[in-house]
Amino acid sequence: MPLIDRFSNSCLQILAALRTFLDVSINYYNMSRMEAELIYNKYAWGSSTVAFKDITRFQSSPGVVTSYMIGQMTFVKARKLMEESLGPRFSLPEFHYQVLRQGEIPLEYLLKYIRDLSDR
Repeated sequence: MPLIDRFSNSCLQILAALRTFLDVSINYYNMSRMEAELIYNKYAWGSSTVAFKDITRFQSSPGVVTSYMIGQMTFVKARKLMEESLGPRFSLPEFHYQVLRQGEIPLEYLLKYIRDLSDR
């Protein structure tokens, strides 16, 4: 197995943490664009268009990365709830269907819906 395949999940986690850190640092602690670019150079890609686009997104949409992380944690929690309650009857396609059929709803309502669905 290539080395990149073994560590790709770790790289994605580091990148998610870096993006979250920079989103908060730029918008709450007033980190400059230059400081953010130096951090990307040190920990991620070096100078690249991806880093440029990420920093621009953080500056134009404060909290976007943080909100994605909260959403991801909620979806993981909902899946875990459904997996634990249904056991071997759990179906990932069915979970995806149930989540997507709710459309855009507050995450708290999604968790309540999954709990109610799992209790049936």
